[in-house]
Parts: sequence; structure tokens; C-alpha cells
Amino acid sequence: MRAARRTDRYHWAWHRWARYVAQRLILRPIVFSTTRVTVTGEGNLEGLRPPFVVVANHSSHLDAPLVITALPWRVTRHLATAVAADYFYRQAWRRTLTSFFFNSYPVERGRGKKREAGLSVTLLRENIPLAIFPEGTRSRTGEMAPFTPGAAALARALRVPLVPLALVGAHDAMPPGASWPKPGRLPVKVIIGKPIEARRGENLPDLNERLTTQVRHMLTNQTPYVVVPESAPSASSGHGEDQADDDAAPGGDEPTAGPGDPGGTADDDAARSGKTGEAPGDDPAEAPGTDGGGTKDGSGGRWRRWRRKNRTKDHTTSEAATGGPDDGGEEAGGHR
Repeated sequence: MRAARRTDRYHWAWHRWARYVAQRLILRPIVFSTTRVTVTGEGNLEGLRPPFVVVANHSSHLDAPLVITALPWRVTRHLATAVAADYFYRQAWRRTLTSFFFNSYPVERGRGKKREAGLSVTLLRENIPLAIFPEGTRSRTGEMAPFTPGAAALARALRVPLVPLALVGAHDAMPPGASWPKPGRLPVKVIIGKPIEARRGENLPDLNERLTTQVRHMLTNQTPYVVVPESAPSASSGHGEDQADDDAAPGGDEPTAGPGDPGGTADDDAARSGKTGEAPGDDPAEAPGTDGGGTKDGSGGRWRRWRRKNRTKDHTTSEAATGGPDDGGEEAGGHR
């Protein structure tokens, strides 16, 4: 008989139908009767298939109920919500309720040992979509904080789409410290953006910044139809798609951002010249033919760069020595 896995619960049919009762027949009427919920951008969910990662700003305990109840059931029927283990998993009764209402899984906060490390990766690999709040904690002011790179790292390593959501008005309707929405059915809005996928060669900071910018623009403009300027991957991110697949650590550990993340490579010319830390030929006083390593025929990368940086001076020197223009054909007064 197969040993039970820690992810078995997320596949049980009876648990899924119990969640339907908890989410659609209990939680949804409560949320929609205590607030005035508006959902925009549903068309951006067309064709969405698991696995994927739903990402939203976080300023209220109302956020997770909004995500679970406002999105279509076909999107949320398997959706697992990342929750703080130190808060929601400390007591058995709270852990059980959180499991049924949000299909939760624990995330350890802080720098201590992560007992559930790798669970996000495992769930995605088993086609369970995730809901993550990348700010890490609720905003006490309602202003969106920068996103931590965890969600973007998962999407980049496992090649799954990110579904950006902007939750507007939740902080006013149920601010931190409140245990129930304010009376008067304050308006809240759930804005669904177009799914984001990691581009080939895009490094983790660029993807995380693109995701953060998309959600922030949706919050500011209160519309899903926001065009974030396309930016080419930086020169340091040219590792390609194959390298990204290696970002998920062996054994199911969650990918994390760090100094070793692809994208932090040395300059290509420096790597070709066998040097790191500085580009060869950066010192304009270093003349060819010295220990600097240039070659007189101009074939070396250092010689070419030295010539480009000093071509005006070189042009003048060449004319004085030969009585004619420089044989290199470079025009004085060009780009320095």
C-alpha cells in the first residue's frame, strides 16, 4: 500500500466538494453580503489551465476570501492558498478551518528551518495552482509594498503563468486589526490582469519587477487593461531557457533569489579574456603592446576597446606620424 504523501489532501474528491460547500455556500454569501464586490477582467482567464500562480496585493484578511469567492469555480476548485504557518497552523481548529475554506498550505516565515520547504514546487508539479501574496504580510497603510521574488521564482523555474490580481478597497472595508468587515457594504474591486509568463532569457529580478509593476498599475488605474512597457532582458540574463529549468533545487526545494541566480554573469568580453571584476582595456592610459595585453594588429578585444575610447587622440597621433588619416578607418569625433 502506498504511503500517504503530504499533498494527498489536495487531490481528494471529497475534500474538494467539502471546500465547495465552505467556499461557495458559506464564505461567498458572507463576503458578498458584507461588501459590494465588483470583478473586472474575467476575460483574461480564458484558456487558463493549471498549474498557475495567482498573485495579489495584500492589505486585509479580506483578501484571501475575495480571491477564493470572486474568481470562477473552474479556477479555484483546486487552488491552494499560501498562508503563514506561524499564524494559521498553530492551532488545530484554525488549521482545519483554513484547510476547508482556503485549501491552504503552510509557509514558514523568517530565516528559521522551513519544515514545509519545497511544498509550493511539489504542488505545482502535481498541477495544483497556487495563490500567493508576495508582499509577505498585510500592508498596515493600504499602500502596496515591493513584492518578494518567491512567486516569480516559482513561475520562472517551472514555466507556469502568473495571474496578477489587484484588490482595491479591501483595506478600507476590513483594515488590519478588524475581525469583521465594516458596516455599510463598502465597495471592493477584484481586478484580473492578463497572465504573465517568463520570457526566454529573462532574469528573476526583471520578471519580479514586471509583475510588481503590472499589479501596481492595475491598482493605480483600477483597470485590468494596463500596458506595461516591454523591456528586453538585460545583458546579464542571457542564460536562456535551459538554465531556468535548473532553478528549482533538487529534491523539491523552492527556488529562491540569491547571488547565484542566473543573470549575475561577468561581462562577456571579460569572460572571453579570462578576467573577471573589470572589463579589459578600461584604463585609457594603458597603451597597446604593454603588459595590458593588447595586440598591435588590433585583433584583440582589449585593443579594439582601447582604440574606440581613444580614437580622437589616436587619430591625431596617426596623422602627425604618417601625414594621413588613420588606417583603421575610424572617424574622429564619433561615439566615445
